Amino acid sequence: MHTENDVAVLLAFWHAGPIGGQCNEHELLQLGELLRVRFLTPMFRRMTLPELTWFVGHVARANVFAAMCDYCC
Repeated sequence: MHTENDVAVLLAFWHAGPIGGQCNEHELLQLGELLRVRFLTPMFRRMTLPELTWFVGHVARANVFAAMCDYCC
């Protein structure tokens, strides 16, 4: 079974490659908006997602979302 965690990791591998590495900041922000953060596991949201370089533009919002999920869900 595949999860959204797998999607985020595969995007990290893609971003580290020749084509993904050519993305500009705006394209990476658009890509990050497509990731379904609510479907990531809580530990992945907290520990791994902020470390993914392709997601760096969204880290602050992801941390807020993770904190909200910790208290609401």
